[in-house]
Amino acid sequence: MSDTHQTSKPALIAFAGGRDDFRAARVRCAAACTAYNEIPENAPAEIRVAKFLDIVSPGFQITGEVATAEAMYSANSTARPLAPFVKTPIRMDYGLRVKIGASTFINYGCSILDTPVADVTIGENSADGTAQPLTSYGVAVTVGNNVWVGAGAIILGGVTVGDRCVIGAGSVVTRDIPADSLAVGNPAKVVRSIADAPLPEYDGVAMTLEDALNSRN
Repeated sequence: MSDTHQTSKPALIAFAGGRDDFRAARVRCAAACTAYNEIPENAPAEIRVAKFLDIVSPGFQITGEVATAEAMYSANSTARPLAPFVKTPIRMDYGLRVKIGASTFINYGCSILDTPVADVTIGENSADGTAQPLTSYGVAVTVGNNVWVGAGAIILGGVTVGDRCVIGAGSVVTRDIPADSLAVGNPAKVVRSIADAPLPEYDGVAMTLEDALNSRN
């Protein structure tokens, strides 16, 4: 008799990575990542967006005003981001099934060990401070919206991190993390719910670099 309450496992798909078409896809992605990583820190948004989309959406035609997620923090910009703000360097294997919300920030040194048989998805308004891999070995990896991933964290294949989570620095996430959770450790475990956590109360906002350098804490 079948158990109607049984949870199905995600499909684990193998692929013939040694074939010429897979190898060509990796070579293309490596070249696109190299080109992106070589752009200067002050590159205009048009170049930054175009080079990033060359990694994840080769052939994408850009039209209209162009901005990255960095524009969201500029008082003078009304542009809607077309691509996440990704600090260099970044590494991916294929890029073709990597989907990152345009309002998300990815810090430098991020590695995404993706495959052509499963999606790696990072939602909107998230921040990835990691210098360690988001890994996929033929099953999907999903990071929700408004998620903070601390530096050095690793998210393994088959894992879903729910919306509004915080993953502590150095954590290794081996299983799903429910929404509104703080998870830390190796393996990462939920410490507590942050669903009702109050927003930080700031004593001021530095709108210029000079204001920031003169602030006291």
